[in-house]
Amino acid sequence: MAHKGTLSSAFNMSLGFIPVIISILLCELITQDTAIYIGTGIGIIGIYLSYRRKGLLIPNFILYIATGVLALLSVAALIPGDYVPPVHFHLRWKSVFSFQC
Repeated sequence: MAHKGTLSSAFNMSLGFIPVIISILLCELITQDTAIYIGTGIGIIGIYLSYRRKGLLIPNFILYIATGVLALLSVAALIPGDYVPPVHFHLRWKSVFSFQC
């Protein structure tokens, strides 16, 4: 058998879960909102550092998606829990299962 070389850490997509893992661990120690903000910041720094790396740019989709989800959670954490936007719409449709006798 031919000798196979080892893969570089650039191909390790599981490193994209680091911001999420750090957020989960920090949730045990500090408030959830602050942990999500820290995880989002770590994800953004990770994306920035991956683009600054010299050589072949290998997109880390797991890092991008995890950071995007943490960013959405960060935005959702800014909305107060007692705020419910007023929605006024009426549904007018007949039931398919209604029978007339």
